[in-house]
Amino acid sequence: YWNGSAYITNTLDSCTRITAANLSFGNFRKTLTTLPSNAAVLTPAAVAVASGQGFISLAAPSGGRLGSMDIAVALDGATPPTDQSCLGGWTPARSATQGANLAALRAPWCGGTTSHDPSARATWGLYRGSDGVIYQRENF
Repeated sequence: YWNGSAYITNTLDSCTRITAANLSFGNFRKTLTTLPSNAAVLTPAAVAVASGQGFISLAAPSGGRLGSMDIAVALDGATPPTDQSCLGGWTPARSATQGANLAALRAPWCGGTTSHDPSARATWGLYRGSDGVIYQRENF
C-alpha cells in the first residue's frame, strides 16, 4: 500500500485474490506457439496473497518449446476489462475475461500516471544463468 511516500508490503493482506480470468497472455516468442498448443501454460491456479505477497505459477510449455510470453493483470472492475498494461498496443492471444476489481492496486509501472496494470514476461529455456546464482528474478 502507499504509505505517503512509497509502496510498502501490507503483511496483514491475506484476502486479495487474482484468478486466471483476470490474466491476459500474448506476445509469444521463439518456439512458443499460440493456443491451443500452450493451453496448459495458460491455465494457472488462482493467486492467493499471504502476508502481502503472491505469485502466479505456470506450467512448462509442452513439446520442449522454449521462449517467452507476456502476462498482464486486469485490475479494473469491468467485464470484459480494458487493457491498461504497459504492453502498449498488444493483442493478447488470450485476453482476461473479467477484471479483478482491484483498481486501487494500479500504479505508474511504466511511468506517468498511476492508472496502469502490472505486466510481466515469463520465459522458458532462454538463459541458463551462472552456476554461482541460486535465485534470479527479473521484473519488467
